[in-house]
Parts: sequence; C-alpha cells; structure tokens
Amino acid sequence: MKIGVSSYSYQQLINAEKETQLSIMKLAKEAGFEGIEFTDLSAPEGMTEAEYASLIREESEKLSLPVIAYTISANLLGERTLDEEVERVCKKVDIAEILGAKNMRHDMYHNVQSFSFSNIDKFSSSSLVTRLTTDVTNLQNSYQMLIRIAVRSPIMTIMSLVMAFRINAKLASVFICVIPFLGTGLFLITKKAHPVFKRMFKKYDRLNTVVSENLRGIRVVKSFVREDTEENKFKDVSGKIYEDSKKAEGYLAFNAPIMQFSSYTCMIAIAWLGARMIVSTGATALSTGDLYSVITYTMQILMNLMTFSMLYVMLTMSKASAERITEVLNEESDLKSPGNAIKTVKDGSVEFSGVGFSYSGDSEHLCLKNVNIRINSGETVGIIGATGSSKTSFVQLIPRLYDVTEGQLKVGGIDVREYDLDTLRNEVAMVLQKNVLFSGTIKDNLRWGNENATDEEVYAACKNDCKGAAGPDYRVGYFHIFKSCAIH
Repeated sequence: MKIGVSSYSYQQLINAEKETQLSIMKLAKEAGFEGIEFTDLSAPEGMTEAEYASLIREESEKLSLPVIAYTISANLLGERTLDEEVERVCKKVDIAEILGAKNMRHDMYHNVQSFSFSNIDKFSSSSLVTRLTTDVTNLQNSYQMLIRIAVRSPIMTIMSLVMAFRINAKLASVFICVIPFLGTGLFLITKKAHPVFKRMFKKYDRLNTVVSENLRGIRVVKSFVREDTEENKFKDVSGKIYEDSKKAEGYLAFNAPIMQFSSYTCMIAIAWLGARMIVSTGATALSTGDLYSVITYTMQILMNLMTFSMLYVMLTMSKASAERITEVLNEESDLKSPGNAIKTVKDGSVEFSGVGFSYSGDSEHLCLKNVNIRINSGETVGIIGATGSSKTSFVQLIPRLYDVTEGQLKVGGIDVREYDLDTLRNEVAMVLQKNVLFSGTIKDNLRWGNENATDEEVYAACKNDCKGAAGPDYRVGYFHIFKSCAIH
C-alpha cells in the first residue's frame, strides 16, 4: 500500500490541534496491509524528501480525524488497485448471496419432497411456491444489504460516538438522552408492521392460488363465460394485498422521520450547549474547533443512521419471510416408515376394520366412519357413490397417502403402518382422478412406473393399454402414441 501526500495535506497535518493515537500506518497494518511506504513526496522548500517523510511519519502518530486531508492511493499485492480489490471482494459476496439462496431453495424443496398429503394440505401448493420464490428473494435482498450496511454503518456510528466522547464527554452525553426515544420508536414500528407483513404474505399465497386455478381451468372459464368472475376474484385479492402493503409501508415511513428528528435534535442541543460552554468557560473546557469536530461526528452519525434505516425497513419485511421459510424447513412428515419396517407385501388382500378418517385428524368430524370391508387378492371391486362421498379418500388410505384416524387398515394381512413406505407404494398401483403431465418428453412421462423401461417395453405397454387405436399411430412417434392413449 502506497500513501501519497500533497503539500496541502502537509499543511493540514502541521496545523492539526487534536491529537489521537490513531494513524494511517496503524490502521493499515491492522487491516493486514504489509510493506507500507510513503511515496510521491513533494517536499516544501528547504526540506529534503527524507526529512519530509520523517515528519509525516511523526505527525501521523498524532493525527486528528476531522482534519484528515491526504489522499491515499493503494496498490495491493503489487498489481491490483484498491478498486479492483473491492470489486473482487464484492463479486465473492454476490456469489455467496446467490449460493445462499440456491441452498435455501434446495433444502426447502428437498424437505417438501418428504411431505405427506396432509403436510401439503397444511401449507397449500400455492403457499409453498410463494415461500420458495418471493420469501427466499426477500431474505436474499436483506442479506445483501446486511453484509454491506449492517457492518459498515454501526461501526462508523460507534466510532463517531467514541471520538465525540473523547473530545467532550459532557457534550456528547446528549446522544445517550436520545437513545430511549429512538429505540422505543423502532420497537413500535416493528410491532405494528410485522403482523401486517405476515398477513400480506398469506394473501400472496391466495393470489397465487387464484392465478393458478384460472390458468389450469381456463377452458372451463371460457366455456361457462366466467371471465368477469375470475377478474373480480383477482382484483379482490390484489386489492387486499395493496391495502396491507400500503398500511405496512405507512408504519415503516415513520422510520426516517424518527431518525432524522433524533439526529437533528442532537445537533441543535450540541450546538446550543457547546456555545454556552465556550462562552462560560472562555474556550478553556471546549474550543470552537472541538465543537465543530463534535458537530462533524454528529453529521456522520446522521448519515449512517439514514443508511441503516433503509436496512431496517428491509429486515422488518424479511422477518415475516424468514418465519415462513423456517416453517417449511422445520416441518416433518407425519408419515414415516417404522424402525423395523416390513419390506415385503405377501399378497394383494385389503381389509378395513372399523376405519374412520378425517383430513383434520378430528374424530368428531369424520368423512369415513366405521368402514368394514375385506377385498381378497385378485378380486375386482367397484366403489360407487355421489361426488364428495369420500371414494377418493377411501382409496388413498390403501397406499398410506393418509393415515387412518380410527380403526385398522391391512394390506396382505399386515397393518399398512408397519410397512416400509416405498415397499407399500411400489406394490399398490394407483391412478389418481386428476391426471398430471410433467415437463419432458412423452416417453419420460410413460416411464414414471418404471424409470429403467426400454423403448420396447414402453411401446408394448402403450399398445396393450390403448386397444383399438389405429396401428400407424404407434409407429409415428411417442406424441401419437400418447395422443391415442389420451383419446381412449
């Protein structure tokens, strides 16, 4: 690191009144810069460069912070400039932010894969999408500001306070009087705004639900001419988000006035008390330069408080997002394989014995009650009933997508809760009422039953299931194969 000093800076150093133990040399060494030397010296008349450098070294040991006026040019590690070093560090920080968001989304998504149907019902699909996207982005933005502002601003504020107290502790004690007011104001802002942000993010979930339902059912919406109804639903939930956002931001808007009021009050009090102290003591207890230095530090504190206020707004918002993300990460599936799980299903018999089931787990509100039926292996049984009569609920209990609330359900003569989940579900083939196609090729979707199936096996399965389809369709490609299957 090389330090260049102009002749103007030299005059500032010579005329410095306040002496402190801080110096550029000491700070640079503490920061880890080695091989510090003075260069580009422009010595005044009658003084050699060596004498000038020696004088600067002596004066730098008693340098007053308010009159630092010399310019610093850094050459780090021989070739990198200070700007290049800062850019290099910032790139590392940006990479850390991106990786942090990536890892957070990965952990959340990984945990969601272990959720049972009841866990997903608890959060809803739209809520999980919002938490994986919007909430993680909020945290990422807060972290970005945190590592830049939350480190620099508090340190600058604390150091300014320390220096102000070193100049005159009695005058600087004005800052202590403002701290309770400032702390109380920030506490009240957080207390009021945080619940509103939590409510707003829940409405984001609702907005996501409305949009996804409209897109999935767009053909039904257009067939029944319900566009206006869907638009009104969207406007309603969007308007509620707007109202909550406006209310929360209204609370946060008090942040800047509180900090400005505190800082400017301190500045006025310091100017008034300092002037009285100078006049009453004849500038013996406090000089004009001391007063100016304290006011300078007050301005420094004001600037850092304003910077910190922007971070405070972001942290208040991200607090609600952090709680929502933590809920997903801490959620555990309520369906788990037992310790000594059975790995083999003996046969395909199914037996319901006094089974009762409730989605909420409440035995007082059962959608299935006292179900007793035995289906032997190889039998074909049809369950007929009106819409909403719990036919799907009945079937979902067999592969243990849900646990029974009451009674016992056996497959192959053994309670389903004693099986290994993977073993049980691999043995129970289930076609859900709502068909879903995943992104990828048609062949990828056909291989969900057996990911290692060959092309011949896929072709044979499709031909067997799509009896009566036109022969040429099978030979054209997987798109036509799927089209024929879908028709039949």
